[in-house]
Amino acid sequence: MTLIDPDRWADLSDLAHRHLPAAVAREWLGSVRPAVHLVPAQPGDAVIATLGGSPLLPTHPAACTEWPQWPGHGPLSFVGEVDLEALATSGLDTGLTWPAAGRLLMFFFDGVYDDFESVVDPEDPSSQAGARLIRVTAPPHDCAPTPGATGVRVDPELRLTGRQALTLPESDAPAGPNLFADDETEVAEVDRFYLSLQHFEIQRPSHQIGGWPIAIADETEHEAAIFAVGDDDATDPRFVHDSLQRRLILQIDSTPTSRWGDAGTLYWLTLGPDATDPTSAIFTWQSR
Repeated sequence: MTLIDPDRWADLSDLAHRHLPAAVAREWLGSVRPAVHLVPAQPGDAVIATLGGSPLLPTHPAACTEWPQWPGHGPLSFVGEVDLEALATSGLDTGLTWPAAGRLLMFFFDGVYDDFESVVDPEDPSSQAGARLIRVTAPPHDCAPTPGATGVRVDPELRLTGRQALTLPESDAPAGPNLFADDETEVAEVDRFYLSLQHFEIQRPSHQIGGWPIAIADETEHEAAIFAVGDDDATDPRFVHDSLQRRLILQIDSTPTSRWGDAGTLYWLTLGPDATDPTSAIFTWQSR
């Protein structure tokens, strides 16, 4: 929903208690999740992630990592990477459990390779192969920059550092608080509350690790559940359970030099807060 500075917590608490019944306000505040906001690194900043450029892949034959492909469609584009060791030593809270070593590489079939004939679509679970997370454990000195195939998009490299942030749930988030559990809650007051939250929002782009997803369209947890379960039957207990358990691990926004569709956003979600096997995450994306 919204990414905010932790220093605004007192103001946020005051706002919640001003617009919501006391019990509902407490529940809503308890649902706020920590996240790491990724912002351009300045000289002296610890680099936690990069976007664009060419991925560092192992050069030793025994540890060779092949460039990921979407079978029948073509090679994926390199989105960027997260330095898991730098994240682990940063002292920043993602609300998740991550591996403490290695690098997590992100790939996505953005359509450039086949002139947008192929699209990763939540309504087509087989298209999940159009996005990949690959964990590389080989040290950087055993790796080399690896260019993609001809025709694969390459964005300028952007180094990112991390800032502690808090994220707020959408009013209809699958695992969010029940804002109408109290009969005293008024719809108009909830609307005013969420409208007021926009004044707390950190300026985009909203690249983040952990926290609540900032959806453009439908709930990302529902889209991930469609990929995972294979259908969108909201009455299917498997779909409901999956939606409630999904947790965002990575969110990559569009930037002037890295656009996903029409200024879209990429999301990877796991089941629960355990991200020790991030490569098992389900991918989805949304575009404006």
